[in-house]
Amino acid sequence: MIALVLRNLLDNVRKHTPPGTMVTVRSDQDGTVCVEDTGHGPPLRLPERNFVRFARGPGDMRVGSGLGLAICETAMRRMGGTFRLDRSDDGCRFMMTFRKTSDWNAQ
Repeated sequence: MIALVLRNLLDNVRKHTPPGTMVTVRSDQDGTVCVEDTGHGPPLRLPERNFVRFARGPGDMRVGSGLGLAICETAMRRMGGTFRLDRSDDGCRFMMTFRKTSDWNAQ
């Protein structure tokens, strides 16, 4: 499921960021993976949590079904993690926080 999330998110970034956009992927010791870009980000009507399937911005004619981010959010939730979008004036950041191994062992 982790590969599915990363593949969907990176495919989304590849398809929907303009040429020349800087994309950074990093992981932190707390179980967070962050994908940041300097593009325009997803449509403003797209929520930062509970991503809606088939969501598109007004007049959005790009290729795709509009399912990629909803799949990411659902998969992360099923794994006990979170998937969040943080917007800024100079791009956006997708944060995936995975459940820690110690949390799995406690159950």
